[in-house]
Amino acid sequence: MSVSNAWLLTFSDKLHAAVGNLEMIHLLPHIPELIEVPQTPAWCRYLVAWQNLRLPLMDIRLFLALNHHDNDNFSHQNKVMAGIVAYHPQNGNVQKYGVLLMSELPVRIVVDDQQWCDLPESPGGWTTLAISCFNHPEHGPVPILDLPRIFSDVSI
Repeated sequence: MSVSNAWLLTFSDKLHAAVGNLEMIHLLPHIPELIEVPQTPAWCRYLVAWQNLRLPLMDIRLFLALNHHDNDNFSHQNKVMAGIVAYHPQNGNVQKYGVLLMSELPVRIVVDDQQWCDLPESPGGWTTLAISCFNHPEHGPVPILDLPRIFSDVSI
């Protein structure tokens, strides 16, 4: 039995995901000033300035809504904070960073291999964002985000 520490991320009342314990590195208590990048998809249209870097911002809720016709209300007004995440690209050793919009503070959790489950069918699109999934006692299936894929140069 293998146990791992993780962060449970909340994007809305019904939408949760997780990242590894060492992947969430900093929380911004509000949405930072956004730098628009023209001709990019709505869910990744902005960069965030952080520690002299320009980081890509991913709006998971908007990605799922626009690409998979979810009926949830996906406006930025529901987002109250941003989380800086760290990851290692699949083709390199240099750590990179990205930003995820969330509606609540992330919560530390412990995940056991026995909690494994299939990705949720609704909203659709988790197969492009998640590497695995576990069953959370309160929230049901919780996808584990594949940060290198989400923030790679490859279009999702």
